[in-house]
Amino acid sequence: MSILNMVARLRAAYASVDAVTVEATVREAYESFHHAKVRTYIPILVERQARKILNAAYRTAPGHAVDGEPTCQEPDAATPRRPGEP
Repeated sequence: MSILNMVARLRAAYASVDAVTVEATVREAYESFHHAKVRTYIPILVERQARKILNAAYRTAPGHAVDGEPTCQEPDAATPRRPGEP
Protein backbone atom coordinates (compact mmCIF):
# COMPACT_ATOMS: atom_id res chain seq x y z
CA MET A 1 0.00 0.00 0.00
CA SER A 2 1.45 3.33 -0.94
CA ILE A 3 1.18 6.49 1.09
CA LEU A 4 -0.26 8.29 -1.95
CA ASN A 5 -3.11 5.76 -2.15
CA MET A 6 -3.75 6.22 1.56
CA VAL A 7 -3.89 10.00 1.18
CA ALA A 8 -6.31 9.64 -1.74
CA ARG A 9 -8.60 7.34 0.29
CA LEU A 10 -8.55 9.67 3.28
CA ARG A 11 -9.18 12.74 1.11
CA ALA A 12 -12.25 10.98 -0.31
CA ALA A 13 -13.45 9.88 3.12
CA TYR A 14 -12.93 13.33 4.66
CA ALA A 15 -13.94 15.51 1.73
CA SER A 16 -14.99 18.33 4.07
CA VAL A 17 -11.45 18.51 5.50
CA ASP A 18 -8.91 20.55 3.56
CA ALA A 19 -6.69 18.32 1.36
CA VAL A 20 -3.54 19.94 2.75
CA THR A 21 -4.68 19.07 6.27
CA VAL A 22 -5.26 15.43 5.29
CA GLU A 23 -1.82 15.19 3.69
CA ALA A 24 -0.13 16.86 6.66
CA THR A 25 -1.94 14.52 9.06
CA VAL A 26 -0.72 11.46 7.15
CA ARG A 27 2.81 12.87 6.98
CA GLU A 28 2.83 13.57 10.73
CA ALA A 29 1.48 10.10 11.52
CA TYR A 30 4.08 8.50 9.25
CA GLU A 31 6.92 10.47 10.85
CA SER A 32 5.82 9.30 14.30
CA PHE A 33 6.94 5.78 13.29
CA HIS A 34 10.36 6.95 12.09
CA HIS A 35 12.25 4.92 14.70
CA ALA A 36 10.08 1.78 14.52
CA LYS A 37 12.16 -1.38 14.28
CA VAL A 38 9.38 -3.47 12.74
CA ARG A 39 8.18 -1.62 9.65
CA THR A 40 5.78 -4.19 8.21
CA TYR A 41 2.65 -2.72 9.77
CA ILE A 42 3.55 0.96 9.54
CA PRO A 43 1.11 1.76 6.69
CA ILE A 44 -1.80 0.24 8.62
CA LEU A 45 -0.81 2.03 11.82
CA VAL A 46 -0.34 5.33 9.97
CA GLU A 47 -3.80 5.10 8.43
CA ARG A 48 -5.42 4.26 11.77
CA GLN A 49 -3.66 7.14 13.49
CA ALA A 50 -4.54 9.57 10.69
CA ARG A 51 -8.21 8.50 10.78
CA LYS A 52 -8.28 8.95 14.55
CA ILE A 53 -6.87 12.49 14.24
CA LEU A 54 -9.18 13.39 11.34
CA ASN A 55 -12.22 11.99 13.16
CA ALA A 56 -11.39 14.15 16.18
CA ALA A 57 -10.89 17.20 13.95
CA TYR A 58 -14.10 16.47 12.07
CA ARG A 59 -16.13 16.38 15.29
CA THR A 60 -14.88 19.86 16.20
CA ALA A 61 -15.08 21.28 12.67
CA PRO A 62 -17.63 23.88 11.61
CA GLY A 63 -20.87 22.18 10.69
CA HIS A 64 -21.24 20.49 14.05
CA ALA A 65 -23.53 21.91 16.69
CA VAL A 66 -22.27 22.70 20.17
CA ASP A 67 -23.65 19.36 21.42
CA GLY A 68 -21.41 17.55 18.91
CA GLU A 69 -24.26 16.43 16.69
CA PRO A 70 -23.48 16.92 13.00
CA THR A 71 -25.31 19.62 11.12
CA CYS A 72 -23.89 18.34 7.86
CA GLN A 73 -23.26 14.94 6.34
CA GLU A 74 -20.73 12.61 8.00
CA PRO A 75 -17.77 11.17 6.03
CA ASP A 76 -18.82 8.56 3.50
CA ALA A 77 -19.68 5.35 5.35
CA ALA A 78 -19.01 3.39 2.16
CA THR A 79 -15.30 4.22 2.32
CA PRO A 80 -13.49 0.88 2.48
CA ARG A 81 -11.83 0.11 5.77
CA ARG A 82 -9.75 -2.79 6.90
CA PRO A 83 -11.27 -5.40 9.22
CA GLY A 84 -11.07 -4.27 12.82
CA GLU A 85 -11.00 -0.54 12.01
CA PRO A 86 -13.69 1.61 13.60
